[in-house]
Amino acid sequence: MTHLLLLWVLSCSGCSDGDRDSGTQVTDTAWTTTVSDTEVQTDTGACAQTMVCDEEVINIYETEDFARLADCGNVTGYLVVQVTEPTPVPDLPCLTDVGEGLTLIGATGHNGLEGFSSLQTVGYELAIIEAEALERLDGFESLVSTGSSGLNIRMNPALVEIGPFPSLVKPGHVLITQNPLLERVVGLADPESVVALNSLAIDYNDSLTDLSGLSNVDEIGGLNVGGLLISSNPALVTLDGLHHVERVNWLDITSNDSLVDLGGLSALSEVGQVQIIDNPLLTDLLGLQNLVQVDNTLAIGLNESLLTLDGLDKVDYVRGDLILQENPELLHVDGLASLVEVRGDVEVLENKSLVDLDGLSSLGTIAGGLHVLGNQSLLELGGLSSLHTLDGWVEVSQNAALVSLQGLAGVVGTKATVRVEENASLTSLEGLHYIDVVDGDVWVSDNPVLQSLDGLRSLDQVNATIRIRGNLALEDIDALGGLVLVDGDLEIVDNPLLCDSEVRALLGGVAVGGSLVIDNGGPCE
Repeated sequence: MTHLLLLWVLSCSGCSDGDRDSGTQVTDTAWTTTVSDTEVQTDTGACAQTMVCDEEVINIYETEDFARLADCGNVTGYLVVQVTEPTPVPDLPCLTDVGEGLTLIGATGHNGLEGFSSLQTVGYELAIIEAEALERLDGFESLVSTGSSGLNIRMNPALVEIGPFPSLVKPGHVLITQNPLLERVVGLADPESVVALNSLAIDYNDSLTDLSGLSNVDEIGGLNVGGLLISSNPALVTLDGLHHVERVNWLDITSNDSLVDLGGLSALSEVGQVQIIDNPLLTDLLGLQNLVQVDNTLAIGLNESLLTLDGLDKVDYVRGDLILQENPELLHVDGLASLVEVRGDVEVLENKSLVDLDGLSSLGTIAGGLHVLGNQSLLELGGLSSLHTLDGWVEVSQNAALVSLQGLAGVVGTKATVRVEENASLTSLEGLHYIDVVDGDVWVSDNPVLQSLDGLRSLDQVNATIRIRGNLALEDIDALGGLVLVDGDLEIVDNPLLCDSEVRALLGGVAVGGSLVIDNGGPCE
């Protein structure tokens, strides 16, 4: 049984320092510099010529240290600004490129970051971390690219607004996390530009309500890397602002306490993996209505108010697992009416109000297993009547109201394992009658009103263990009369209406590779 797993990995490909300026070498006591042959003019007129400041790491600890950057056009390594007193960044009109990373941490940016207005590229990452007094993240008006690792905005206690970044069209990976007062993402670029991100993760921002500044983002990671994570933003009501995103690799919408709909995802048509988990006010999945195919797992779980799966109506193929888990108000799965094939497992787990699986009536192939567990109101499996190929487990357990397995009647041939356990109302195994070989175990246990094993009448070989245990009303196991081989143990115990001598006689011709245990103590005629 698969458990819901929230996994978010922000990967980074290698990056290049790019071309270096060349010219006359000048030796300095702090670092080696190169005077550029090109003069750069700025609005202030303060930058007559620039130098390449070639140092692995340049640290700025005090305001006066910024003077070291006065003539730097290109810092080839890392620039780390970590001042101890609240201070604005002074004007740095020459600085256009940082070859590796630019990190701003501590009290930097008390009155803004306008001093970086000439900066155009950061080769690896722009990180704004624990900038204690920074309220607005702007001033990067010329910034075009933030490198392969991208933009990291993290743990800034006073930050209220991000952007605009009017020139930024190559942000790379974008991480916006743990900024408790952040309300708005104003913009990553000019509204007329189209932006493709490697990934976008926005999580643990307690006050965030507005993503409108992301409206020009149309692709996040494609279908190979990266993805979109919106998680643990308790004030976020909608995903408006993401309405142009067409392709993502991962879509993970998790633990957003106020989120009421997915309408902001209406353009999304291609996706790798989908997780919609623990959004307590979400009632449907409208907003995903343009999805046709999910190239990995589709997991919908722990959504307290989810009533329907409407919004998945066009999805016909899931390459990974389909997981529906612990959605307590989910009544039906009609939103999956177009689904034809699942290449992984289908898991329907602990949805206490679910009464049927009729919405899966088009599903013909499950390349993995079928796990139907703990659905208290589920009456029958008739919605699986089109299912003809099921290559993995068949597990139907702990469904208190389930009376029949008839929906599985189209499933034929060899199965990995069959488990039917703890179904309080199940009276028959009919529906399993075309299964002839099981590569794993067959367990039929603790089904208190099950009277016979007639649904197993085609079974002739089990390559592991058979366990028939604790079925209080079971009085007939004649369906096992065709059984030829059990490669493991054969155990029939604690079924109080079965006569042990009759069971031994029935199974006397079965080749058993392990132990044969028969102990029921029922009456014999």
